Amino acid sequence: APQRIVHGWAALADAVAIGCALSPLLLLLSGARLGILASNALDIENRRPYSVALQARLLEPALLKLGAAATGLTWTRAFAAEVAALSIAIVVATTVAFRQYVGAWSEGLRYGALQAVALVLLHDPEWLHLWDLVDVLIATAFGYAVATRARLPVFAALFVVGLANRESALFIPLWVTLSALPSRREARPFQPTRFALSLGGMGLGLAA
Repeated sequence: APQRIVHGWAALADAVAIGCALSPLLLLLSGARLGILASNALDIENRRPYSVALQARLLEPALLKLGAAATGLTWTRAFAAEVAALSIAIVVATTVAFRQYVGAWSEGLRYGALQAVALVLLHDPEWLHLWDLVDVLIATAFGYAVATRARLPVFAALFVVGLANRESALFIPLWVTLSALPSRREARPFQPTRFALSLGGMGLGLAA
C-alpha cells in the first residue's frame, strides 16, 4: 500500500508537470489573441457578445471576474492565469479518471499526456476560450461518471455547470435519456422517472 501511495503521488506530480508544460504552449500559440479573447468575455459580461450564440456562456466571464477581483490582475492576465490553471487541471483530471478506470497510475498518466497532446493539436489557437478547456474537464468527468455508473444527481450537477459553460452540455441529458430506455442486453427495464427528468433537462438547456 505505501508503494502504491508513493507511485500515485509521483504520477500526480508528473501530471502537474505535463500541465505546466502545456499551459505556456497554449498561451504561446494564442499569442496576441489573448487580449481579444478576454475582451470577448467582457462583452458577454456586459450583455453584448459578438454572437447571439455566446449569450448563455456565462461561466467564463464569471471565472474571469472572480479571478481578477481575487488577484488584482487585469482581465487579460487573469485569462492567461486561468488557462494555465485549467491546463493543469485537465491533465490531472484525465490521469486520475483513467487511473480509477484501468487501475494503474502509469496508464492514467499515459492518457493524461495523450490528452495534453490532443489539446495542442486539435484546439483552434485563434479562438481558445476558457469554455473550451472547461468543456474538456466536463467531458472527462462525464465519461468517468458513465463508466462508473454514477447516480443521477452526479449527471445533474455536471449538466448545471456545463450549461453555464457551453451548450454542448446538452449531450449529458441526451445520454441520460437514452440510458433510461429498456435494454435486453443489459437486462435494464424502462426508467420513467429518469427519462422524464432528462427530457426536462434537455428542455431547460434548449431554452437557455
